[in-house]
Amino acid sequence: MDSRSAVNHENVSNFTFLCLIFVLLFMIMKCIERGASPAIPPGPFPWPVIGNFLQVGENPHIKLFRMARTYGPIMSLSVSARLVVVGSSAMAAMEMLKTNDRVLFRVMDYIIPKGSQVIINTWAMACYPSVGDDPSSFIPDQFLDSSFDFKGNDFEYVPVGSGQRMCPKWPMDARKVPYIVASLMIH
Repeated sequence: MDSRSAVNHENVSNFTFLCLIFVLLFMIMKCIERGASPAIPPGPFPWPVIGNFLQVGENPHIKLFRMARTYGPIMSLSVSARLVVVGSSAMAAMEMLKTNDRVLFRVMDYIIPKGSQVIINTWAMACYPSVGDDPSSFIPDQFLDSSFDFKGNDFEYVPVGSGQRMCPKWPMDARKVPYIVASLMIH
């Protein structure tokens, strides 16, 4: 009787060991599978249910700019159960606005899945030193000698309006200014 219980106990421990090995292999396979999936942009860890709502808080444009310093020019946030992808540089804006698909699209080596909300933080784009010498002040003369096209091909004008979302009066003003200057010179 005693030897039977020892053999039975050994069988149970062997079975338990095999089950643990199986569970461990299953977990390793899931991790490998998850690592092979397309990467979404980095971002802060979301809270359950509310996501990153509290981290954005008041003045979201400023908070998103500060987060972009940590996570890069393209980052992901979770608002409730929805993925929000934020672009904070001219290159990210150009990629996000030019390439999109109904299912998913690739932006700067990241995959943006279907149903994601895409936001361009134009305030953050205007704060980068690449836009001008002093990005914190409004100096319209900085664009005088530039070769940028304000009709939507260059994204350096996005903070002040460009492309499809530009001020509707801007193209008309660009045509009228020479006539106004000419009429002022004549009179």
